[in-house]
Amino acid sequence: MPASQRLSTGIPRLDDLLDGGLLPGTLAVILGATGIGKTQLGIQFLNAGLKQEGERGVLFDLTSRGDSQNHADYAERIAGWRFARCRATSTPRPNPSGIGTGPGLTPPTSSTGPDGG
Repeated sequence: MPASQRLSTGIPRLDDLLDGGLLPGTLAVILGATGIGKTQLGIQFLNAGLKQEGERGVLFDLTSRGDSQNHADYAERIAGWRFARCRATSTPRPNPSGIGTGPGLTPPTSSTGPDGG
C-alpha cells in the first residue's frame, strides 16, 4: 500500500519503519515493558489522527497498574489536551438480567463516581 494511504503514527521515524504508517482498517496492539512509551505512542497516534482525519479517536489502556502514572498529564504535555472530570448524571437503570451482579459484584446504587464525587 502506498505511504500516502497509510495513517501516520505521529512519529516520523516510526512511520518510516512502517513504510508510511499504519494500515487503515486494521488493529494495532502495542505491547512492551513498563515505561517504554506505549501510552505516549497512543496519544501521539490519536493526535496525528485528529490532524489527518479531523476525527477524535479512543485509546484503551487495559494494563493500567493503578500506580502514579497519570495519562491526563501525558496527554496535556504531549498533545496539549485537557481532560474534564466525568461524573454520572443519571439514575442507574434497573438490572433485570442480573449481569454484573453476584458475590463481590453489586450494581451501582447512586449517580456518584467511585471517588464519591
